[in-house]
Amino acid sequence: MSFPFTEEQVTHYIKENRSHTILGQTAQYIPALARQDSSKLGIVVMDHQGETVCSGDWDVSFTLQSISKILSFISACTYYGIESVLEKVDVEPTGEAFNSIIPFEIHRPGKPFNPLINAGAITVSSMLPGETIEDKFRLFLVFFRETHR
Repeated sequence: MSFPFTEEQVTHYIKENRSHTILGQTAQYIPALARQDSSKLGIVVMDHQGETVCSGDWDVSFTLQSISKILSFISACTYYGIESVLEKVDVEPTGEAFNSIIPFEIHRPGKPFNPLINAGAITVSSMLPGETIEDKFRLFLVFFRETHR
């Protein structure tokens, strides 16, 4: 199977969409985002064998914010199995804002609706291996560095 994207395609997507970056702005109430240049746009596509195609501002550092919730969920499920993780957090839609505590309190106290709301993300993060925050973060980085090789 060949790589699904060519460098030309990815570069075309950047050129075609860069003008859209002026339509939004970063969240000013989050300091890490307030410092970001909202005109930056980059794409990196990696296949399952580690081959990559890059274009645009792909080498600019940025903050992950809520995308980290997905990565934590993947990590916890890989370490402990999805069944164990789902004992602590559901995968149901909430219809509420990501930071709402209403679903957490009315659904099943102690079991958040899903790992993408803050209460669910905190629950999943508590399940990551490691005794301290530093251990958890280090093992989280090791997991993703080793997984993409």
